[in-house]
Amino acid sequence: MNLEPGQIVGNDFQVIAPLSQGGMGRLFTVLQLSTGKKRALKVMAERFADDEKARARFTQEAKIGAQVESEHVVDVIAAGI
Repeated sequence: MNLEPGQIVGNDFQVIAPLSQGGMGRLFTVLQLSTGKKRALKVMAERFADDEKARARFTQEAKIGAQVESEHVVDVIAAGI
């Protein structure tokens, strides 16, 4: 998914700029409109969108990450496809 600065995702996140790219997707710096806080948004690469196993892995990664409470791990606030 190619997101552009200013674009709104999930009715609450406004894209500020691309941040990084990895094997399963891209990261963007976003502004959470409901709170005014800057956050990171991970978006799955389009080539995996139709792959059920890849979608399950992407979702599982978010759920597992949400269970870890550490100053060294990002706080997952939402996940979905």
